[in-house]
Amino acid sequence: MQFTSARQSLRSSQIQNLQFRDQWYTVTQRGISGFSPYETLKPSKGGLWSPIDEHFCVPRQLKGRKIMPDPNVMQNDARAKFCKEHTYIAEFCSVDQRNTPLRPAILTNRQLVGSPMFSTPIMVIAGESLSSLTLTLETILSQPGIQPRYVVVIYNPELVKDVPELCKLFGFSYKAISEKHYFKILELTFETAHALFPGSLYVTVLEEGLLLSPDFLAYSATVLPLLHDPTILAISAWNANGFLNVSTRPDLVYRTEDFPGQAFTIRMATYFKEMKPNMIQCCSKRGWEGWLEFGRWEREIVVPDISRVLRRPVGPDLEPVTPLVHALFHRLRATNLEITAQINGADLLSAERYESHLVTKLNSSGTRMIRASKEDVVKCAETESIESLHLNLKNAKPEVFVLAYKEHDVADFNGMKILCRCFGLFFEDHSPPRGLHRGLLRFTMKGNEMILLSNRSPLFVIPPFNGTKLILP
Repeated sequence: MQFTSARQSLRSSQIQNLQFRDQWYTVTQRGISGFSPYETLKPSKGGLWSPIDEHFCVPRQLKGRKIMPDPNVMQNDARAKFCKEHTYIAEFCSVDQRNTPLRPAILTNRQLVGSPMFSTPIMVIAGESLSSLTLTLETILSQPGIQPRYVVVIYNPELVKDVPELCKLFGFSYKAISEKHYFKILELTFETAHALFPGSLYVTVLEEGLLLSPDFLAYSATVLPLLHDPTILAISAWNANGFLNVSTRPDLVYRTEDFPGQAFTIRMATYFKEMKPNMIQCCSKRGWEGWLEFGRWEREIVVPDISRVLRRPVGPDLEPVTPLVHALFHRLRATNLEITAQINGADLLSAERYESHLVTKLNSSGTRMIRASKEDVVKCAETESIESLHLNLKNAKPEVFVLAYKEHDVADFNGMKILCRCFGLFFEDHSPPRGLHRGLLRFTMKGNEMILLSNRSPLFVIPPFNGTKLILP
């Protein structure tokens, strides 16, 4: 292809360099003298398109340039040196990435400007894999509004090497520890956060092996004011029930009674007043195994319908596949990928408004009651398919569906466990249901809101739900 005539007519300085699957654009104007000042050429990466995403204003009259400056050369000597010694970190150290500069993403959502979330310390607990940690740090740096000086990596140099060199590439801080007991690791994590940022009211903890969704910080900033509510204990970015088909609404958040762990934000005062004196009882296990059971005192945790973090699989040599691990992590999960996802009604999760919000939903004329027999539910649980319930969830407009039932034994939630298995929520024989709020459980399917309402809920008195004949198990 001959570019000479095109170059002259378009006033392009780069079109002659266009190769297979390169992306190129120019903004030009008839009659300008010299080259167009608005032009970009991005080479393909590994034979794939390199997308161009640029926004700018163009004057009515363009002024050409007689000489175009050479395009910016992508160069990151420190990263290239690091990658020369760590070629096994495949994506980060690939040939087309190892010279790419590492820069924090800029906050563009003006509604979040000034949120204390952007000056809250983010404490990253490293595991035993430098590759996994690298992926975590990349997703942190890509959070719009992130400030690297507030990110600290806690690591054990006996378990993972070269963490300081990696953190320096991102502009993150790091702290070496020698503890191996998890409660001691957490204690040092909180103590380090307080020592480095004594004025911070909050602290965010990321457990090992996590990838953050594009809106992790935006989500956290939106719901952070809820920590002013004394009935809210923590903000979680991970939903234990967030499996692929039962987690479909990035705009919804819930109040739940269990602490899911993984990625959470709490008040610094909560650590000093409640956790620190009881670290062994509180936090010997991982968050997803059960935390704070010793002293939740009717307080709850804010949880998104769709998780804002994804836990990368861990090999069986590092983490034995127990029934609980299998139930939580060996199924496909939903993670939000929408960077502009909005949270609707976060203020409705305050103590005085949440119950009224639920009552309004249950009393709405558009709310549908799922009428199912015990045989239907048992078949659903055995087949792990809701076909026996004969639900029509493919509505043009999302609706609210409620399945009300009575627990045969009001001392436990064995009936709720059957329903969780039926709908595809978290289920494990020796574990209680996850995500409960005062005897009810919320999730979504195909955009519809689903509520499992037991007779242990104060809202069970609302008709027609109180008239259900379904008794489980």
